[in-house]
Amino acid sequence: TEEHLLAIDGTASDSAFIVGDHGTVLFYDGIAWKPYLQVQPDVSKLYAVDIGNGSGVAVGFHGEILEFDGNQWLPESNPFSKHLFGTWSSESDGIFAVGSSGAILRKTAGRWNAMSYGGTQELYTVSGLPEGDILSAGQIGLLLEYDGAGWESTQLSLGWEIYSIWG
Repeated sequence: TEEHLLAIDGTASDSAFIVGDHGTVLFYDGIAWKPYLQVQPDVSKLYAVDIGNGSGVAVGFHGEILEFDGNQWLPESNPFSKHLFGTWSSESDGIFAVGSSGAILRKTAGRWNAMSYGGTQELYTVSGLPEGDILSAGQIGLLLEYDGAGWESTQLSLGWEIYSIWG
């Protein structure tokens, strides 16, 4: 592909997805990267992807959300138009997506809901920790921690953005 590729995730050495510009979704089967043809053609840019046990989610520009049902990528209804830059999911916590203007979305029981940490700084990444807490990070060293009840923010004195975390 000649498109910019922006994020990758997989569950095994023969099962990974990569996403990018113009709704590009490629699948790796252990031998080669191939276009995944079931992607929706009207998607402009996908910034992040998270793949789990037979399912997945990709998020992007203008709040675009695609969910993978094990066979195809389908657009999700999202009432929020903020750009989404990061996503993470678990069976117990649901799906989280973070993005512009401090956007935090969480999907549980089949519905996306907005969450707030009380600020508007860009959030670029989100990931869960083994002990159950969820972290998000972003603009100018912002670090958030979700303990199941609410988000607590810490401003690290880094002076630059945090684009990726992993728990």
